[in-house]
Amino acid sequence: MTEGKIVFFLLSGCIIGFREIRGFSFLYPNTSINNDSTRINSIFFSFSCFCAHLIVPFAPRKVLTLDKTSKFFSFSCFCAHLIVPFAPRKVLTLDKTSKIFFFFLLLCSLNRTFVAKYGKRQYFFIWVMAQKKSLSIVFLIAGSEPLGSAGMQADIKAITACGGYAACALTGIVDEDTRRVKSVTPLPVELVVSQAESFLGDVGAQCIKTGVLPTVEIIDGVSALLKRYPTVKKVVDPVIVDSNGVQLVSDESIGAYKEKMFPMATLITPNFREAEVLLKRKITNIWEDIKELGQWGNSVIVKSMASQFYAGRGSSAQDMLSDFLYDATNGKVREFRKRRIPTHNVNGTGDSFSSAIATYLAKGYELEKAVERGEEFIDKAIALGAEYEFGHGYGPVHPCFMEDKVTFERIYN
Repeated sequence: MTEGKIVFFLLSGCIIGFREIRGFSFLYPNTSINNDSTRINSIFFSFSCFCAHLIVPFAPRKVLTLDKTSKFFSFSCFCAHLIVPFAPRKVLTLDKTSKIFFFFLLLCSLNRTFVAKYGKRQYFFIWVMAQKKSLSIVFLIAGSEPLGSAGMQADIKAITACGGYAACALTGIVDEDTRRVKSVTPLPVELVVSQAESFLGDVGAQCIKTGVLPTVEIIDGVSALLKRYPTVKKVVDPVIVDSNGVQLVSDESIGAYKEKMFPMATLITPNFREAEVLLKRKITNIWEDIKELGQWGNSVIVKSMASQFYAGRGSSAQDMLSDFLYDATNGKVREFRKRRIPTHNVNGTGDSFSSAIATYLAKGYELEKAVERGEEFIDKAIALGAEYEFGHGYGPVHPCFMEDKVTFERIYN
């Protein structure tokens, strides 16, 4: 904050205090009131303003975000209001116009406002810095891959497309092409945790979403970190098998997920192959089996239940997929049915979907509504991605960028 700003806001605070103590007598010389009832009302009103200005400079960052200049100005107002209730009776002369001005000033202290008071010979300007907007932040703890279609890259695109702000701590580097994963190189657990601490300790987040956690040591480190943020919503995407059903992590890592990550999760998002690995058996009745995946107190969405689940429902069901949501808060299971889109561009679908849900949770949506919005997003992203060629294997979804507005309207309108 520059010296000029300090002087400006100090003078503003002094002027406000002088106006209150003198009862605006220099602006309203004919409206001075000194009876007991008016004095009591004036003191009560000024004291309420004093309390408001006491709260504003010291409000928690998540409740009210003000810059240093705004806090300094508000604190000067607080000092002025501190003087008023104890001013001598003969000095304090507050009229109705003054009260209205105080109330307007109180509103201005919470909003960006340029206040001007015009009179025949008086001009009074106060610039009150505003409460700043808050971002819907999703902090990712995930891996990176070169295609830009999965992992942290897909997460960031999905979060941005859904109107959130994405930040990330990397857990490892995945080398892959569109046909296969070639290698996974974990980062040191100390570096993974330090990245997360740097962001969460300074900026904070409304939701934390985990992706690939390649070693049990990283799972242990991340789970210990997340325990420090019990009120932050958490979406855990257990990346434990590849698209062919091959297990990517050790049995010890799977046990660490169950013991340490799932009990803290708001939602876990396994696909049906991962769900079967977690259950250690085939899914036979999804309506009941999904509840077993919520035994740690977490909600669950099992993604992409394929056509074999619809055996006996008729040929039309073969063209459908379903996601099943178990909401641990009410014990209900809901099915989200959608048409199967014929495309190989489905790499990173689970990452994008879970990140979309995390974004809407960060925005304050209830779980079921966040999942609804996530379903809408991923269905559109897959449909748009199907329009493109990408490599020789599994390509990316397309997170509904504006240059594809014509395609989007043609598909969905």
